[in-house]
Amino acid sequence: METLGSRWLELISCDDRARKEDLFKKSRDSSLDKSKVRLFGNDVEKQTTTRFADEIRLEPTVVRVGHRSFDRQYVIADHRLMDTPRPDLWRARIPGQVFLSELHSVPLRTGPGLSFSNLIPSEGFFKGSEGGRLAPMYNPDGTSNAAPGLLEALSAELGLDVSVEDLMAYVAGVVAHSAYTTTFEQELQTPGVRVPLTRDPELWRQSVDLGQEVLWLHTFGQEFAGAGRGKSVVTSSPHQVKYLAAVKQLDDHYSYDPVSQTLSFGGGSWGPVPPQVMEYNTAGKKTVNAWFSYRKKSPVGKKTSPLDNIVATYWHADWSIELTELLTVLAHLVSLEPRQEELLSQIIAADHVTLTDLEQHHGVTWAQTRNDRLPSISLASATADGHLF
Repeated sequence: METLGSRWLELISCDDRARKEDLFKKSRDSSLDKSKVRLFGNDVEKQTTTRFADEIRLEPTVVRVGHRSFDRQYVIADHRLMDTPRPDLWRARIPGQVFLSELHSVPLRTGPGLSFSNLIPSEGFFKGSEGGRLAPMYNPDGTSNAAPGLLEALSAELGLDVSVEDLMAYVAGVVAHSAYTTTFEQELQTPGVRVPLTRDPELWRQSVDLGQEVLWLHTFGQEFAGAGRGKSVVTSSPHQVKYLAAVKQLDDHYSYDPVSQTLSFGGGSWGPVPPQVMEYNTAGKKTVNAWFSYRKKSPVGKKTSPLDNIVATYWHADWSIELTELLTVLAHLVSLEPRQEELLSQIIAADHVTLTDLEQHHGVTWAQTRNDRLPSISLASATADGHLF
């Protein structure tokens, strides 16, 4: 957040119009002289109907977002500074919301089939490149973002009361692990995740229970807490990674000792970090390496303005907490993968609910056109790209 504040001050304090335009990075949708309606939410910048050229406040309004899978960062939540911010996603930021993300434009070959966030996901959230697709669990009006009739159909097939939260948890339990990707390697040559739906109530229950734990971890304890799962993944998880020594300085490289299972950076260290954590990846992009790449001495990132050259000059204390949380989350997730793999094998071997069953026997309808995918919006709110399933 401090870096964003420094960039903001550099921009608003510039008196040279040409230089200010260079810093601002004028685009088709944004300029120093363009006003806009505010984004949705009570935590965003509300004074956006005036030109940014006249802005004099010393601090920006920032909001935490899901930058990449397992990487939480901040943006200045001022519509005047954004190109195509996708109002439908901002509308969908409601209490309890969880966004699902998949790689949808190219074949998926490694890592979990899906990732999740309780924060509004940025473009390219899944891995940062090669496209993707997002779907929220709820519409902005709080209703289920599932295909019409799907929850009722599953309830009838399973003899259970199936909620959209159960559906999201089932999907997380079945798909969000590397064995799913390797099991369906051939099928995933055609991009897009497909989910085997069990007809066995016990396998459904087990997958939902496991998926709730997965979603709790993906949201860093903010959603699906309960049953021993608190709001802090670090204190609640039996796979806690500890912050062993304080970071003294920024560096461009970290090191890892697989024998002692210690991760070191800038004089600081964390452990025990299982080797599987260091290899954890989404579509081949290693999670820990990607996280460090934005917080090292010379961070990565697309540079479109001289403001992008303003970067952190020291290691922030919050990063130590965030890295501890990240490593603990990944250590816990890799511990769940053998159980997820076994459940997936049982689901594949058992009887399934098919698309034909859902359509012909229960009247479930799937989105076919853009209009079918429009969100359910109340007067007080409004969702993202289409139904969950």
